[in-house]
Amino acid sequence: MRERVIGVYENEQLAAEAVEDLKKKGYTSEQISVIAKNTNKLSEITQEVKAID
Repeated sequence: MRERVIGVYENEQLAAEAVEDLKKKGYTSEQISVIAKNTNKLSEITQEVKAID
C-alpha cells in the first residue's frame, strides 16, 4: 500500500523547506511532487523534484 501525504504552503520557501525535510528523511526526488501555479519561478530545490504545473 502506498502512503501519500499532501501539504499546502503559503510560499515557495516553505515548500522548499518541506522538500528538503523529506529528502533528509530518506525520500528521493522521484517520490516527491510539487504542484505550483507557476513552475517557471521555482527555486532549484523545488525544480529538482517532479513539478506539476
